[in-house]
Amino acid sequence: MQFASALSREVQTEAAVSAVLEQVAPQLPEQHAHLSFVFASPHHLKAFPRLLHVMQERFATHTLIGCTGAA
Repeated sequence: MQFASALSREVQTEAAVSAVLEQVAPQLPEQHAHLSFVFASPHHLKAFPRLLHVMQERFATHTLIGCTGAA
């Protein structure tokens, strides 16, 4: 099973998504993911629906699971 992961500490949601997508893309040679997990800090909550849609389209994800969290 192949997997890819990335982390962004960007405050702006669009910048964070771009950074993560750029990090993950080279790790997925087929540019396809059957299952994706997205974890975001609560300040990205308003943009979360858009964030999930962008990631789902970019990697043709069949199943996408996401949540917010903070420590």
